[in-house]
Order: sequence, then structure tokens, then C-alpha cells
Amino acid sequence: MACSCAAPHLPSVLISGAGSGCGKTTVSLALMAACRNRGFLVRPFKTGPDFIDPGWHAAACGLPSLNLDPWMQAWKELPGNAARQFLLHPRLVLPRAEVSRGSVPEIAIIEGAMGLYDGLPGLAASAADVALELHVPLLLVIDVRGMAASAAAVARGLAGLRPGLAVAGALCVMAGSVRHEKLLRAAFAEFCPDIPLLGVMPRTEDITLPSRHLGLTQAGEFRGDAESAAFFARLAELAESHIDLDALFARLGVSPRHMSPSRAGYSFPGAAKTGFPRIRIALARDEAFSFWYPESSLLLEEAGAELVPFSPLHDAGLPPGSRGLILPGGYPELHAERLSANVSMREAIRVFACGHATYGECGGFLYLMDFLEKDGTAFPMCGCLPLRARMEPRRAALGYREARGLAGPWENLTVRGHEFHYSRVIEKPDGLSPLWELRSPAASSARAEHEGAALGCISGSYVHLSMLSHPDAARCFVARCLPRQNDLNKDMS
Repeated sequence: MACSCAAPHLPSVLISGAGSGCGKTTVSLALMAACRNRGFLVRPFKTGPDFIDPGWHAAACGLPSLNLDPWMQAWKELPGNAARQFLLHPRLVLPRAEVSRGSVPEIAIIEGAMGLYDGLPGLAASAADVALELHVPLLLVIDVRGMAASAAAVARGLAGLRPGLAVAGALCVMAGSVRHEKLLRAAFAEFCPDIPLLGVMPRTEDITLPSRHLGLTQAGEFRGDAESAAFFARLAELAESHIDLDALFARLGVSPRHMSPSRAGYSFPGAAKTGFPRIRIALARDEAFSFWYPESSLLLEEAGAELVPFSPLHDAGLPPGSRGLILPGGYPELHAERLSANVSMREAIRVFACGHATYGECGGFLYLMDFLEKDGTAFPMCGCLPLRARMEPRRAALGYREARGLAGPWENLTVRGHEFHYSRVIEKPDGLSPLWELRSPAASSARAEHEGAALGCISGSYVHLSMLSHPDAARCFVARCLPRQNDLNKDMS
């Protein structure tokens, strides 16, 4: 149960608790900010399929935060031993020598999704599953409002439900007073001395992470760099004041030396150079379209793509020379009026999609439709797919999906992904081909349903696809973007 030794690959800790809302994200960000201030290169991760928390991680660390999802990324189908590799794809994160060249200490901080054991039946795809698979010790976060000695029972229950979990320690949050803290420390000392209580954080009114219908607001919604810097400085101060960082580092095998703040930057390595021109693919990235897994970009680049970011909100047209188009998920409903008002972009996409591979998922799927209805107003979208969707007050879908391609780039390929949205299609013509045959691994029956749409070069779906789930997923889309042979000869001349 207790953490007896540090993991041999990279000093790492997984922050988890009894459930959502217990303070995991605040603690994760505070620890990330404090470690960065101490000079560490902090590699952030999030278990599960979430997009929003990784955005906060990236803002805190200056590095992209990668998802760790044993089911969606099909770990058991990938070659190699995940527990020894730490990541299941050799180029998802640069080797240590390539990033820091030995001059900067490193630590991986993983935020767990939901509760420690929540995921698919049998504890699959849970934070505990990730911790066991990767041999990463836990820092248990316990919201102690309304409890004292019971917090020790929560810690012991979390640590002991599944054999083999290593626990670096526990952290109590939302303590109400100095007396409350004394009661907590006494309870841990008496009832679970093998789980060190590494800190007690008080209730704070000046640190809040606001939320909306799909989760927290996005880190990019700060009102400027100064506001962002002040927020993370306050979080780092909170961690330094209320977490015994040196004791945590010792449990993880990390040198606790204090260094100057690290501002190390990071970018994924480009794919190996070949004698052929790269296939330019436009990738939407702005306030409306930001739900995209970083590893998908890497895999597309390895398959021969040159990804060029653009903004459907702010740009007038697509990047010149584009051969393909990807519209990720996000919050188009929050920007529906502005997206609709950018007529030149909508027209550019509509024309482009007539002859080039175009893919939209979730929010990007909505943008490819004829109309998106919100609060009684129908906003014209790109008009690439003859569909109409409406935002609903209640969640329309949530969960993992296994998808077999019925048409489009992934025809006859079985991939995995995740679905989470508050809109639904309300108008769909007969005869429009579905993109996927979907199954839910959490469903009690194996009933399949058709989802998404494929029309000519255009594919759209509510499913957020993990391109790690099949070795050919990225290559299949890039292949759809290849120009005709006479165009290729012209490009190479």
C-alpha cells in the first residue's frame, strides 16, 4: 500500500481522490506551478478522455498535457510494455536527454479523472488502472469538509481496495480551521501511519475554477498574461505553504534542491524527412475549436502530414495549399453568432470540402452542418452536410465508443473514442450515409447504432477519435488527402 520506492523511469505522481469535485485539479495545478517555480521541467498528463483540464495543465507547465487512457488508446493492442515505457508511443514525449540534456530535473504529474476507481466495469480505464499499469505512486486528495477522523478511513479505503497500488501520501483540502488540521493529523497518525499526510490545505475564496456545461472553463479565457501569471503564482504559493513538497519529492525519488524557475519550452518533434512533399492539412485551432488530442497531431505528422493551424473565427479563408481539413471539437455554440458572421470562411470551407478530405468531430461536426440552433435562433454554418442540430439543456450523450467505419477515411477500420455533447441532430435527410457503427463498452448489451455522416469527401461525427487506438487511423486520413498524381508531379517539379 505504501510507496516503497520511486519508479525507475521518470519521477512521477498520480493525483486522485474519491470522486470529481474533491480538489484534484486545483491540487494538480498548484503542484505543477510550484514544481515549475523550483526549476523542474514538469510533464503534465490527464487520465481519461478529457480536453479541458489538459489545457489548464499546459498553461501551468508550458508543455502540452497528454491523455493517458488504457481503453481508448488500446494499450493492450500496442506493442511494448506500458509499465516500462511510461508512455505507449515512443515519440509522444521526447527522451529525457533530448528535452533537458540533463540540465533540468524532471517530474511527471498526472491528474486522475473522476474517482480513483471510476471508469469501465472491472476498474478498467480508471486512474487506478493507469497507476498500476505505469507503476506510478498516488497522491490522494481528500475533501475534508464535514469530517475529521473519517478522512483517514477514506484514505485507507482508497489505498487498499485494489492490491498493488503504491501511495506516496495523502493531502487533505478544504480544512476549516487550525483545530480541524490538528484533528486530521492526529487521525492519520493513529489510523493509517503508513500513508503520510503530506499537507492540509485550508478553504480559500480567492482561487476558483469556474465551469460550464462541458466542464471547467478553458485556461485560454484569462483576460491576459498578467491575470494568468497571478493565478498560477497564487497556486504555487498555496502549494509551498501547505504541502510538504520536500517530503513528497523524497517519496518520489526527486532531488528537492531549489533551482531557478524553469521556463523550458516544448514542441513535438517533426516526422522524419522523406523525399516526398508533405501533405498540408488545415487544423482549426481557436476559442471555438480546441478539443483535440496532441498525440493525434503527432501521428498525422508521422503519416506524412504538415498540420497548419487556422482560425474559423478570425481568418477569412483556409491556409494556402491545403489538401485536407480537420475541424476538432470545442464550443462552437458559444461562438455561433461570430462563426456564422464569418461568411468568407464558411464559403471557403464549403467550396474546399467539395473536392478535399474534410473531417469534423463533435463541435467541428456541428460547424459542417447547415444550421446550429441555440436559444431559438438558427445560425447558418458551413452547409457541407445537410443536417441541422439543436443545443439542448440536458446532456445528449456521454461515454466511450468503439466505432467501426462504414464510410469515409476509416471505412472497415475499428477505432475507439469518446462522446460528450449537449446537442442533437434534429433534421437529417434519408439516404445520408452514416460514418460509424458504434458500440459502447459500458452498455449491458452489444447493440450497435449508426452515427455521424459521410458525403463525398466530407466526414463528420460526434465521436472524439483517438488515433492511437488503431495503427492505421492517421495514415488512412492522410491517404485521403493525397493529391492526384498529376498534381503531385507538379508539386515535385
